[in-house]
Amino acid sequence: MSAFQTKAWFHNYAAWTEPHLDYGDDTLVDFYDNNLEKNGNKSATYFFGRTQTYSDLDHQVNAAAAGLKAFGIRPGDRVALVLPNCPQHIAAFYAVLKLGATVVEHNPLYTAHELEGLFNDHGARVAIAWDKAAPTLEKLRGKTPLETIISVNMTEAMPRRMQLLLRIPVPPITSKRDALTGDAPNTVPWSTLCSHAIGGSGKDIEYPVVTREDTALILYTSGTTGQPKGAMLSHGNMASMVVMGDAWVPGLRDKQQRFLATLPMFHVYGLTMVATLGPYVGAE
Repeated sequence: MSAFQTKAWFHNYAAWTEPHLDYGDDTLVDFYDNNLEKNGNKSATYFFGRTQTYSDLDHQVNAAAAGLKAFGIRPGDRVALVLPNCPQHIAAFYAVLKLGATVVEHNPLYTAHELEGLFNDHGARVAIAWDKAAPTLEKLRGKTPLETIISVNMTEAMPRRMQLLLRIPVPPITSKRDALTGDAPNTVPWSTLCSHAIGGSGKDIEYPVVTREDTALILYTSGTTGQPKGAMLSHGNMASMVVMGDAWVPGLRDKQQRFLATLPMFHVYGLTMVATLGPYVGAE
């Protein structure tokens, strides 16, 4: 038997999981576009009771991409995402990828000290950040290449009824609101970024050709020791993980799936299982 056939872990594979897969030539952008064509009317996100279809999501993706392009983002540029799990995170992720740029994910609870070295390393000029993390990022201006902070109020993705309830000036409610959103002076609101779209939707934007060799994502890791190092993951790397996830769980396309995003999307497991495998199989 060949060394390939005798790899010990193959004995622990499920009966339906092939030891070798054809990963094809598609990128994450191809996965996104293919799913949009097939499942535009399917639910893409569910957030505190509010849903949006993949067509709704695409409107936001194109609008954000047009806004980022207006801010000078071009193929190969890095854009930092400093966001909790929310629908805007998904939209921002694909807006950056469709421009041929690279997403750099960061924990929105990191301190300015923890982020300073990372921003100097990857050199992102634009960050899309939770509005409560914006004051932290403000401390990086002048110390890092960061120039523009786009602030996201994630309560804007909630149902209108809930948004209105959060405005009631009662201490238990104001404390909840303050935990979800905060003032973000000297930033560009997400809604303003999206208003840069041509014709209001960004549908007319010309996107570059993205290949499997292009870097899709940079994630920082240090294991248990040492300084964090940016792991550069290509579209081919990420797409292969998606194909593997689909092969490991058969029948994902048989009916509408719902993925619970309990893992943070600034971590590779949460990002792969939700933001990339989700659209690949048309899941909510």
